[in-house]
Amino acid sequence: LRREIGERQRAETLLLEREHRFRDFAEVASDWYWETDREHKFIYVSERIRDLGGFLPAHYIGRTREQTMMDPDRPPGWPEHLADLAAHRPFRNFIITRRRHDGTPWFVQISGRPIFGPDGEFCGYRGTGQDLSDLKRRERELAAAVLRNDMLSAAAAATASGIILTDETKADSPVAYVNPAFTAITGYTADEAL
Repeated sequence: LRREIGERQRAETLLLEREHRFRDFAEVASDWYWETDREHKFIYVSERIRDLGGFLPAHYIGRTREQTMMDPDRPPGWPEHLADLAAHRPFRNFIITRRRHDGTPWFVQISGRPIFGPDGEFCGYRGTGQDLSDLKRRERELAAAVLRNDMLSAAAAATASGIILTDETKADSPVAYVNPAFTAITGYTADEAL
């Protein structure tokens, strides 16, 4: 009897360790995790979503993903995503826009896999979510910087005044740019000036 009790306690300890390990992996692998029922309504959303989106998990419970999205226009790939859900196929890295509690856009990437019961009946999905808002903000900033650079380059190329830009961090070759007017005025080609 003692031996059985000892084995049972070891098995319970091992199970508890595995559960902790799984939770640690899940928390590190994504920003939050979620579960839906067979009608694709959220039945579980991890607490971390409150820190990221500003809503309590209860805000999502009983609602579908579509009911939590920001725009009436669906994101690229929406019909394919719906087809995956209808066919109970796994999906990865699907990006949608939600609205945070403060009203600002919240870009999220979700992945999920279908759950089936012992009899093979579809039960819903389990998945993870990741906040992409910082990445999307940096992409917008980069696009704006490229646009500004293109506009400045076009303006510099179109002016009749000679322009030379230098980069003081390059001591051996500080000239970084010359416009066509500079080459016409000085007779140097752009390659020679640089």
